[in-house]
Amino acid sequence: MEDSEVELLANKLKNMLAKGQYSQEWFYKIIGFSLDLINLGFWDESYREKLLDSLRLAANHDPKCDAAALRQERDNFNDFYGTDANLIMDKLITEVEQDERERDLNRISFEFSIVDQNTGKTISAFFEEVIKSEHQNRILNVPAETVAMSTYVGTADSQNSLHSFFHTGMKRYRDKHSLNEAVGWLKKIDAQLVKMGSKSRMGGLRTKWIRNDIKEAIETLSERAQCASTESDAVM
Repeated sequence: MEDSEVELLANKLKNMLAKGQYSQEWFYKIIGFSLDLINLGFWDESYREKLLDSLRLAANHDPKCDAAALRQERDNFNDFYGTDANLIMDKLITEVEQDERERDLNRISFEFSIVDQNTGKTISAFFEEVIKSEHQNRILNVPAETVAMSTYVGTADSQNSLHSFFHTGMKRYRDKHSLNEAVGWLKKIDAQLVKMGSKSRMGGLRTKWIRNDIKEAIETLSERAQCASTESDAVM
């Protein structure tokens, strides 16, 4: 191809990047074309950042695109498009994951902004869902104060649902990167429960059960964190 033909294609791609209106199946192809133009000298290095911004915009436009889908795409193509292309895809995955965490946090904050008698059931259902996922640390996005308050004002069913989760579910927490953070979160909940007390004799008994569950979960996760630290030290 002549320079003029390449420049014509480059301008068309430039317009496409600016709009970000393309689906995920084009991501690697667009990354590859863009890197070729940079390496050939038709575009300067600043287009690496512009490319990443465009990909992030396109990811937001495509309803089927999320971090999991992008990671699968990354695995499917492996090294077909080269190391540079994979590095850009890795950055995109990181940014999309961050966007997803922020949306989850905003949703959680909205859903649990008002605590009523049934909030404990809603929270425990959310916890059960998350503990089965690949992102168990999303549990820690729910403020300890909200968990404690939902225990304090909750009905018997609401308190029992939280008791059930802390008795079994929380002990399945295995995100090794946030075990210590999870222990700190549990301690905050326990401290808030002590501060609030209880409104009735049976409520006090159920709160006692929950505090015992939390204590056991703290011990389990602390041991798990210690093992993870020991394994890390051994590798180093």
